[in-house]
Amino acid sequence: MFTQGLNFTNKVVQHTTFSLLAYVLKRALNNIEYCLNVEVWENSEIYTPGAMEDFAQQFKENLSKHLPDMNSIVATWQSLLKNKEKEEDGKEKQGDEKNTKRTSAAKQANEISVLTEHHGEDDAETTVLKAVVLQVMCLYQKVVPHMVSQCAFDFSKLLKGIVTEKGVRQEVAPVLQHHILQLALELPANKFAWFRIQDITSTEKSGGEKSVFYLLIKMYVTSKSSQLQMSTKHLIIKVLKESGIFEYTWKELELWVKGLSSVSDSEQDSVILFLERVLIKLISNPYPYTDKISDAIQEASMLQANLGGQDSDTVSLPISHIDDVLDMVDVIMETSEGLNEEIGITLSEDMIAQTFPFSAVVTAALEAKNKVILENSSGKDAILKYLSVVMTDILHVQQDPLALCLVLQSYDKELDSLPEKQTMHKNILQLHKYYRLWIPQQAQETLLEQFGSDAMNPAVLKDTSFCSLLMNAYGMGDTTLLNDEVKEDLKQAVTKLCLHELVLAVKQLILYIRTSVENFSKMKRGTGLELIGLFMDLLKLLFWRCEQINDSINMKFMKESEPKLFLDLDFIMDGEIKKDQVLESMLLAIFKHPTLEQWFLALELQTAIPHSLNPVSFKMLSAHLTSEILSLLQQSAPSLHRLGRMDVVMTYFKAIAEAALKELEMRKTTEEKSTVSNKKSLPLKGLEILHGYLDTTQLKELVTSMLELPEKCLAIQTKPENGGDGKKQLTMYGKILVQILIENNQESPGRGDLVLSCYHFNALGTLLQSSHSEELEKVLLGILKKEPLFAQLVKSDVFLHCLNRMTETSLSICEILIQQSSTYLLQFELWCLVAGRMKYLQSNMAVYLSLFNMYLQHQGKSDYARPKKVFADVLMFIKATMWKRLVSSITSDDPSNEVDLQMQVLSRLVKLLPSHTDVSYALVDVLLVLVRQCPTVCNSNHFGILLGAYGATLSNTDQKLLMILQSYEKNNISLAEYRLLLWGPAAVEHHKTCKSLGPSLWQQPGMEEILSLLDKEKMFQTIVNFPQCRYLLPQDGKQLVSKESSIKESHNLYDPCFLLPLFSALITSESVVDCYKFVDVNALGLTVAALSSYDQNVRAAAYHILGNYYMHLEAARFKEKQQLLYLLDVVKNGIRQPNARFTFCLALYVAKVAQQMLKPEEHMYMKINNFLLTHQYLDLRKVPGFFKLFYSFDMEHKTEREWIFELLINGLKDKDCYELCDRQKIIHVLLAFFNSPLCDETAEKQIIQILIHAAHITKAAYQLIRDHNLLTWILHILQRRVLENRLMSDLISLLHTLWFTNLGNKEKTQKFLPLLLIHEFLYVLTVLMQHIWIKVDTKTFAEFLQILSSVLHHRSGAFDNYKEVGWITINERVLSHTEALLLLYKWSIVGKESHIQEELQTLAHKYEVKEILQINKEKNKPKGHGWRGSQHSRRKRGDTQDDTENGVEETCLEDCKVSLRSIFTHWAAVFQSETLGFQESQDKIDSAIKATTCLIVKWVIESGIENPMSESECFSVLRWLQRNILSCSAIAQELLKDSALRHHLLRFYSRVTSEIDGNGLTGDLSYLFTSIMLQLLEVRGLLDQNMYENVIKPICLPALKNQDHEWRGDYIFLSPVFVF
Repeated sequence: MFTQGLNFTNKVVQHTTFSLLAYVLKRALNNIEYCLNVEVWENSEIYTPGAMEDFAQQFKENLSKHLPDMNSIVATWQSLLKNKEKEEDGKEKQGDEKNTKRTSAAKQANEISVLTEHHGEDDAETTVLKAVVLQVMCLYQKVVPHMVSQCAFDFSKLLKGIVTEKGVRQEVAPVLQHHILQLALELPANKFAWFRIQDITSTEKSGGEKSVFYLLIKMYVTSKSSQLQMSTKHLIIKVLKESGIFEYTWKELELWVKGLSSVSDSEQDSVILFLERVLIKLISNPYPYTDKISDAIQEASMLQANLGGQDSDTVSLPISHIDDVLDMVDVIMETSEGLNEEIGITLSEDMIAQTFPFSAVVTAALEAKNKVILENSSGKDAILKYLSVVMTDILHVQQDPLALCLVLQSYDKELDSLPEKQTMHKNILQLHKYYRLWIPQQAQETLLEQFGSDAMNPAVLKDTSFCSLLMNAYGMGDTTLLNDEVKEDLKQAVTKLCLHELVLAVKQLILYIRTSVENFSKMKRGTGLELIGLFMDLLKLLFWRCEQINDSINMKFMKESEPKLFLDLDFIMDGEIKKDQVLESMLLAIFKHPTLEQWFLALELQTAIPHSLNPVSFKMLSAHLTSEILSLLQQSAPSLHRLGRMDVVMTYFKAIAEAALKELEMRKTTEEKSTVSNKKSLPLKGLEILHGYLDTTQLKELVTSMLELPEKCLAIQTKPENGGDGKKQLTMYGKILVQILIENNQESPGRGDLVLSCYHFNALGTLLQSSHSEELEKVLLGILKKEPLFAQLVKSDVFLHCLNRMTETSLSICEILIQQSSTYLLQFELWCLVAGRMKYLQSNMAVYLSLFNMYLQHQGKSDYARPKKVFADVLMFIKATMWKRLVSSITSDDPSNEVDLQMQVLSRLVKLLPSHTDVSYALVDVLLVLVRQCPTVCNSNHFGILLGAYGATLSNTDQKLLMILQSYEKNNISLAEYRLLLWGPAAVEHHKTCKSLGPSLWQQPGMEEILSLLDKEKMFQTIVNFPQCRYLLPQDGKQLVSKESSIKESHNLYDPCFLLPLFSALITSESVVDCYKFVDVNALGLTVAALSSYDQNVRAAAYHILGNYYMHLEAARFKEKQQLLYLLDVVKNGIRQPNARFTFCLALYVAKVAQQMLKPEEHMYMKINNFLLTHQYLDLRKVPGFFKLFYSFDMEHKTEREWIFELLINGLKDKDCYELCDRQKIIHVLLAFFNSPLCDETAEKQIIQILIHAAHITKAAYQLIRDHNLLTWILHILQRRVLENRLMSDLISLLHTLWFTNLGNKEKTQKFLPLLLIHEFLYVLTVLMQHIWIKVDTKTFAEFLQILSSVLHHRSGAFDNYKEVGWITINERVLSHTEALLLLYKWSIVGKESHIQEELQTLAHKYEVKEILQINKEKNKPKGHGWRGSQHSRRKRGDTQDDTENGVEETCLEDCKVSLRSIFTHWAAVFQSETLGFQESQDKIDSAIKATTCLIVKWVIESGIENPMSESECFSVLRWLQRNILSCSAIAQELLKDSALRHHLLRFYSRVTSEIDGNGLTGDLSYLFTSIMLQLLEVRGLLDQNMYENVIKPICLPALKNQDHEWRGDYIFLSPVFVF
């Protein structure tokens, strides 16, 4: 398809094809990028990043098979150029004959114009087409690069017509220029013949052939668009970088390209040609030039070693021969794939800077420069000026400029032999004088003196750029630099810098700082420090300038003069000059420079730096540099943190931490501990201003060390004689520590507490008292909340300080201290009893209210240590202080916001306690709220009443009573303490007995008495229906009462949250346990079932009980003991991890086996024991013994199979159980066995029940259809034999469960199942419809209709949704008229509507409806055995049937009506006349359809009158009538012939119109019905035509469509008068 579109000559077709191709490739690119996103697949449980990488590769390969090859794309591009040439040739031929007299030169010029102006004269259509072709080429490289690599086309030809030797052609559309550059950036460099001569005309050859790379450079310097210029620069760098020579020095290429902007337009050709020749020569043979660099590096290293007094044999030299290194790496890479990852061949930035300080372009250009000077070539001045600018920039970016300076000197030495008469360019002399500043005196050579010296003119310092001004001033010496006027000029020049100039300026300053530090010994101390300070200040100004510049101003590509066509491109700049990236580069250049890193805190850390300074100079230089660097760090740390590059300054932070720790350790050991100077050291200054950015570990270590300082080092007592107030004040260390603690708590609460151990609290208390800081109080409060143990270490004066501070935080500290320690409780009591405290507290009662509440809650802690009179006095004090105000506040009309707190305090003061003899279930909710809101009402005397009302079941009332009991235990009133472990009537009797006998004669109930209260069958039902989601402890945010959909009769099940704690209390090491009784009442089974709970607390309780029971079982004596012990051993051996959760079917298996061990007379006893004895452990990943029991060939194999089937029926509760069965292929085995002749009726029923239980699980319901084709399996059963009613009922229940489980809440969320799945269900139901015999029970038929109704409704919604999104829908009508009749007939039998049966039989005989005739025939047959059994069971049930069963039957019948009406509203009459066929048969079928429609409409209306429909049902029925029934006039006429139907319609219409705006139906429904009734009247014919034409039609009908509700309501009210 794509290839045909490309070959079509029409440009519109080609553009459409390329646009579609670009869209497909973009989508594919998004998919590939998503597949290759490692973060997406790292946490995936299904796919791995490696698998997705393989998938992406396969996706590319498969996609490439459907795409046209790259040659086809290129051919299309070339055809566009050829078409243009043909047009130009045609124009020439149609010209006048005079044109033949032109000169040959003019003809050649015309040829050039034709060849080079392809793009410039394109119309908009061709331009857009070319742009999309280039975009597709670019996408090919991104998506299917192997297709591009197979193409042999020279893509450099694409530049043909875009740029010439004169530069960029402005008439070419910018969009083409942009796309060609983007394509060149994406494609590999070897796809372009960059350094080969381009195919140009003979005229251009005469002037000298130019390579594509030359044109590319020309394009860069002549481009007026900043976007194109940026892309061109990146392309130039990419081409050179991929040559392999600039792997580590490619950043220098930007300086070579940047230098071209300093060349004037008239001199550009000479410079570009010079640069091109240098690069071509270098690329063709780089080794001579790299060797020269290697020699210079080694010479520089030896020279520095000699100057430092080191032995040349021991000095550490950088790698001296770059070529050897590169060759070595190449050999390693060629001989061993992936070895670089193992041996770690990576070079650090420092090693790169030392080994590759500059590129080989430098030596190649210097060699070419000398040749230009010697040959006196044209354009010499421009070339020398360009080289001077670039070499100066390269010099400024060097970490160690010595090697570069030696190279420059060596090439200048070649010029020294020139004759004196030849003039030397001033740029050469200036550069020579400048770089000599970095060559040591011993290595300097006297050169170029015969050409004179180029002295610097002070006038040059005016009106120049910052870098030039700084360089010139630096070259003139220290005096000039430190001149105030020059300083001011430099600061002003900084404000004029552009964003892209800042990084180079920073590196220039860093070079000067390095040089100043190295030459510090040669300068006066003051001068050197002032010079370094100037450079540091300029660095700060540059940083300030970068922060000040706005991106929108400096982004050149955002100029309004740019062509607006760019605004429509998907163009993403790489952000070279974006502020954040420039800022990051600046900070990296500053803080990663070795000079700053080595000298930072060098004195404090005693860093070994090679220098020749005396101690005083060293100290001054280190302190000055450190101070300046700290200032820079303070200024730049926020930006680094924002950029996520704190790693840049981690060396400095580590130095600060080490130096500060060193100082603190010295302070601890010094003898003069009392004298602390107020002058901060540099490490402490750094810690003070940068502690927020330090690593948490470092900060913790520092805070720990500071807290361990002597108290006098943190706070000192001021003396009045010295002008102090006698209070404690923080020292320098104390202030810094307080600041660190406060800011850490405010800004980074997630970093962790910095106070680490209990030894630090003395210091923290001292700080708290001296600082008076609420923020520090919050720090202490947070620590105490996290670790209350520290409350024991707080000093008493700190407690009093917090009491008197009276802030919310300080009083919260007091609350925790009172709660945790009786010492502070006593201290608080003494504080209250101080004279005058009552008046103080009355005026501040609201502030201290929460504190008093805490005190009253914990006042009993100090009973053993205080005089009794103290508490009585304090209690009277509190009552006297607060009683009246609390009562008046609570009972006021406008209570305060703290009314709950006031109630708590009042309740604790008053101690009102309820005493009831009976607890009504209706009061449980009130009691629960009361107990939770006012826990003080709890009293152990209430247990008898509460337990008497408690039934230990899962009913709502019992669950809430259990919550009340748990609330009592939360308030330290435990059931275990009083051994009141009975419940219900037994608890009431026990309470009466205890009350009558007195405490001395109390007899606690034994275990046997307690277990006898448990009903064995009820316990087993609790096991089978165990509430897995029930939490042992109440959960915050969860509903109060636990409800599980699978539990139907919760009042008949015990609550494990009560029984498990009960069993735990019964089975203790000191108690007497009846182990046999524990198993017999299914208590052991319930405990094992608890191992399947989702709550880890429930499982932990069960494991605890089992452990204690096992201990007692070992000492017990009864005959089944050994079997039970072995069973528990097998279970214990299968557990592989603590508190492991069992799948429910495994837990149920163990529970059933435990019960079976007590029944040795049964067949399963021997089978289970045989199985257990062959296994040492229970495999938790399998259903135990399934296949052994399923495939058993014993005489009792049916018993064994039924036993394991019953286990699966009761055991399939969640997805874990289903996965357990599915993993063993059990479902597959069951489905296959069902169709086997060996499968009897019992097995069939059990298998269906297993599937029904599995279908309740969402995952299983889906996988049964997807993986096991369950719908096809059901269909096979329906088609292969006649079904019995029992099996049919089970299949319908299975379908019902499958459908509604898969449906879930999708309709509420407007989501729909796949149409294929919906149609599968619909087809199965349609087939099942033929098998529903007349003997089907009401419940089964109701389920069937409910499924069919839901499927049709969901299908209708899915179709509507697909229509809204524009999808094509087919087969919207699903039920035939015969199937509709069949449903109605079967309903008439189930619903016992004899009149409908008679009408249907008449219709069936008249129109020969075979299905109904067959059913009628079956109905009249003699009843068989199955029917007799059914009748017998019905008679038997009829004897005992009560009103409840009658109510259920009536409810099912009503549900059938509702579902059947819904089904009919999705049915529409389809006449055969609308299709092809014989006329006679069509007329007969159409008559049958009319009769069917009338009968169905009649039944729908009648059923709606007998049982009023909801509003939504009415809407559905009326819309169905309007759209699908009355839209056919023949049907409408047939309906109106039936007088009974007309009567029913009027009754229905009367009910609707009489309920407008009432509690029933709304006016919208009445409007719809009125419209239908008027439509019927028109069909029937109007008796009063005049009234209809003059009143109803012009007034009432428009009113029905009006949006004015009042107007519409009036006419809806009047219209029924006319209708009736």
